[in-house]
Amino acid sequence: MQLHRRGFLASAAAGTLLAPSLARAMQTPLAAAIRLDDRRVLMDCTFSGQAPMPFVIDTGGTLGLIRDDLARSLGLRRIGEQRLRLRVGNRPYRIYEARDFLLGGVVRQGAITFAGVEGIFPPEHAGSLPAGILTELPAELAMGDAQWRLWPDGGPARPGWTAFTGTINEAINPMGSPLLYADLGVGGTSVRVGLDTGMPFSNYLYRSAAEPLGLWNASRWAPAPPGGRGRVVLADVTLAGLAMTNMPITMVEEPEWAEFPNGILGLGTLRRFDIATDPGSRTTWLRPNGNPGLPNRYNRFGAWIERRGNELSIGTIGPGSPAEAAGLQPGDRITGIGFEALIEAMQQPAGTQLPLTVTGRNGRRALAITLADYL
Repeated sequence: MQLHRRGFLASAAAGTLLAPSLARAMQTPLAAAIRLDDRRVLMDCTFSGQAPMPFVIDTGGTLGLIRDDLARSLGLRRIGEQRLRLRVGNRPYRIYEARDFLLGGVVRQGAITFAGVEGIFPPEHAGSLPAGILTELPAELAMGDAQWRLWPDGGPARPGWTAFTGTINEAINPMGSPLLYADLGVGGTSVRVGLDTGMPFSNYLYRSAAEPLGLWNASRWAPAPPGGRGRVVLADVTLAGLAMTNMPITMVEEPEWAEFPNGILGLGTLRRFDIATDPGSRTTWLRPNGNPGLPNRYNRFGAWIERRGNELSIGTIGPGSPAEAAGLQPGDRITGIGFEALIEAMQQPAGTQLPLTVTGRNGRRALAITLADYL
């Protein structure tokens, strides 16, 4: 039995299910353990009898990825190159073929392909599994009880779940997995957004979607990428019947990915839901699972930090922010703290003191700025 059409892990040959599970597949799904932490959903996978290696489940990805150094150390066969649009660069990437790949100890692929990448995964992670693990066959990512489930011959009825019809769409990449979406409620209106478990924290809306919702022109916002031109706001939203207050949303001018023209929800939000699919009817289901949300992280200082070499300076300043209240101006230089330490300090809870030494048109000043929930 094939596990894929052309998209599941960008497979190069037909996959097979482990035989003992086939007879009961209709009633009892194939189930594999997953792990959920603050940044990732992980599943252990195996190459040809090697020790299990953790792969990130990335429902915003259309192709499987692997650390290039790991692919070479495993001796995976390089079968060519393909241009991919990744956050680390839009360029050709090496494509490797792997044989006898086992997902979670329950699903075997005879031959699959991965794109080799650098600078995405830490050494303890092998790579990522794309949306195809949910969008090629009826499946479920049950983050509430830490399982991935697959129904090769059709999924169950889902009372108590919210169905989003027409939300499994083909990827623009002709070799990629279909992606999945859901409808986010904002102020009595809904907007269709992508579901991306590979994006750790952020939720994105693009300007064309944010303006009709009344968010783009909010009176207060925190500057965000790219280059301080993005805007973070807090919004009350609903998803699958769950009301979420003060959810940080990053708004930018143009969609980064054509597949997600309105916006994207990241794992910080999606961890609160179980996700199920029926590719045949192009339906995505969501169900709140009781997982807590993560603490809100955003720029409570309210200024964008420009970096040129070792020099740090103030860029865009958010209206109503502590940076504005302190009289800081674009171009003011900051000394006495490193870039990474400053970015981390700016996202600490309200009430945290941020000591800065600033040199600008008013001379050199030592300041103690109190971070605030000013949005």
